[in-house]
Amino acid sequence: MQRALTDLGADLPYAQVMDKMVEHYGIMIAESTIQRITLRHAQEIQRRRKGKSVQWQEAKVSLAHVQGSKELTYAATLMGDVDTAGKQLRACAKRAGFGKGHRAHGVGDGAPWIAHQVKQRFGSQGSYLLDFYHVCDYLSAAAHAMAVQPAAQQAWCARQKDRLKARGLESVLDELQAHLE
Repeated sequence: MQRALTDLGADLPYAQVMDKMVEHYGIMIAESTIQRITLRHAQEIQRRRKGKSVQWQEAKVSLAHVQGSKELTYAATLMGDVDTAGKQLRACAKRAGFGKGHRAHGVGDGAPWIAHQVKQRFGSQGSYLLDFYHVCDYLSAAAHAMAVQPAAQQAWCARQKDRLKARGLESVLDELQAHLE
């Protein structure tokens, strides 16, 4: 089981590993446990690499373009903190043509620091939206609190996705509120 957790944990977000373990093995394991096991195995592998070191860093990538344009402007960094990434995002948007009278619309994975940086760097000219892929990822994790059976969890998720596609955000939020832990 640890091998399966480690293999999946090396390639996927821990919430998705949790879903895959339920789907394939019928076993519910907390994300924190999956993370702990995956990182422990990664440390063991590193100790076996005589004289070699492995380093992991998060890349913070920015992409900007004028609405309707196919010309894309990119920036990326492995260095610095979220403040540095926010400055990079603003500079990337300016290179793409952002200025006075324009709006900036950020899309991301739901990390609070991204929404904060969009607000800080663009103020009233900016807005932020969680991308659909990550919304679905979070809904999948919430489905475990909604239903016990995997088929029922999948049906619940599918219903919420359909609501979101039909601009039914309020219905999804109401559904989640009813099951708030």
